Amino acid sequence: MSEHSAENYDVAARLAQGRPAVDTVQQYVLACRQLGYHHQDLTLHPSQVRDWYGTEDGMDLAALQRGCVALDSAVHASQDALDVQDRQLAQLSTVWQGGGGDAAQDFLRRHGDASAAVAAAVRTAAEALVALREDLWQVVST
Repeated sequence: MSEHSAENYDVAARLAQGRPAVDTVQQYVLACRQLGYHHQDLTLHPSQVRDWYGTEDGMDLAALQRGCVALDSAVHASQDALDVQDRQLAQLSTVWQGGGGDAAQDFLRRHGDASAAVAAAVRTAAEALVALREDLWQVVST
């Protein structure tokens, strides 16, 4: 997981840093429009550049960061549970022999496989959320 803290993902503050430059560009575009320049992405209406810049307004990457932290906690908890389950399965054969013990071991082995698949899915989700957060932050900050 990245070492960023939630305050590093303040989209509103990051966008505010660039607004003066956007306002300047908007003024230049308006001046060019008055001189006859037309471009559908820049001169469609008087605040087109500001509108394009503001597409990330309201994005809450701090909430996404909190989701990353929660999923990371779930990853650690599921791994801890898998470790306990593995230790218990290893001990089972010493305390329960025979057909019942074998059946219990088979059941716990299947349960462990299913648990490992769930833990892997949670880990994949956590990694995807971190990648999404980083990609969105990159979009906002560049």
